[in-house]
Amino acid sequence: MPVTDETISGLRVAVLGNTDPKVYWSTENEYVDAWERNGAIVSRYHEKHPEDWDRLIVDIQDDHFDLVQWTSTKDFRDAAGRQRQTQLAAACKNTDTPLAGVHLDVWIGLEREQNIIDDPWYFIGCDVLFTADGGHDDEWAGYGVNHKWLLPAISERWLGLGEYTGKWASDIAFVGSWQGGYHPESEHRHQLVQWLQDTYGDRVRFWPKKGQPRIVGRDLNDLYASTKVVVGDSCWLPGWKNYCSDRIPETAGRGGSLLHPWVEGVNADEHDPFYYACVAGWEMGDWSRLKTLIDGEIDNAYEPESDMWKSVRQVPLHAIADAHTYTARCREIVAELIGQGWL
Repeated sequence: MPVTDETISGLRVAVLGNTDPKVYWSTENEYVDAWERNGAIVSRYHEKHPEDWDRLIVDIQDDHFDLVQWTSTKDFRDAAGRQRQTQLAAACKNTDTPLAGVHLDVWIGLEREQNIIDDPWYFIGCDVLFTADGGHDDEWAGYGVNHKWLLPAISERWLGLGEYTGKWASDIAFVGSWQGGYHPESEHRHQLVQWLQDTYGDRVRFWPKKGQPRIVGRDLNDLYASTKVVVGDSCWLPGWKNYCSDRIPETAGRGGSLLHPWVEGVNADEHDPFYYACVAGWEMGDWSRLKTLIDGEIDNAYEPESDMWKSVRQVPLHAIADAHTYTARCREIVAELIGQGWL
């Protein structure tokens, strides 16, 4: 039976992670909003604060929850200490409360893969680990992790077209990590940023600007409404498939016209989940093809906020709104937990 609002309504969910309300765009807070939209009763616990861990463990022992979602930041969980993580897992086990890890990142093939070997989040902690990395099933199984692919998404509160705003306006925009410090294994990101700078100069704007915080909330919708074409990739190594960051749903769901490389299992053909969320694609490193696509998007761009502009921008937006919100992901988590007998 499909999972619906009725299935989740009244479900008692604890969310452990970066639940600081000031960081309202965090994955954890997006999930809090989504669980509540589905009718769940949600309690927040901040992973950084030991007292929140202690309170959560007691609340689990007192049978307050049907599900605990743990979206972890390594520095936070390290500060909490292994003992609290072990106690959390034990409390869940003793009360038959499923502990679900949820994350947007990729591990296999990156330096952080070594964390899997001796990190409680993977072994002691999660009954099921949901991540956006669907291309390494054999590797996850080899580590003994009960892993399930869960695509990235966008919060329903950010869906919709923004308004054209002069301060954001440009022909081309890149939004995300571009100033160094990105995964060194993913050479394509560094090559893409350099190529855009060399090829388009001041016609391309990179966000956020140096020394400024990331752009979030409705400002991001307005940025995309003020840009003719957005170019970006996801962390990638040769041979990878079934992985992308939240760049695709976050851009398309806000009405951005996105060019993203083809990734098998993501947007390479019409059967892939994000095929209709991207304007087009290119093979990684095919700069000639990318230039043709960018120039075509710029030349054929409609006047911002015109009827034709709205019509074109709403195609990828609707593709995201129909199936790729965090509200939908909550239902997928519950469906998987029911299917595995955890709920």
